[in-house]
Amino acid sequence: MIRELTIIGAIGLAVTASNYMAYAGSAGAGYKFGREWGTKICNFNDGFLDTVYTKLKQTEN
Repeated sequence: MIRELTIIGAIGLAVTASNYMAYAGSAGAGYKFGREWGTKICNFNDGFLDTVYTKLKQTEN
């Protein structure tokens, strides 16, 4: 009886651990892609603002 409970407990622990690892992997991937796309959007926005400021300065002169 103890052996069967130990095996069931070990399987339950393995299933729970694999679920948490899947959650952690998903969170890590989401963080990575969020940083990547956030950087791209920020760089695009900086370039766009530089272009707008340059055009405004040209029209003032």
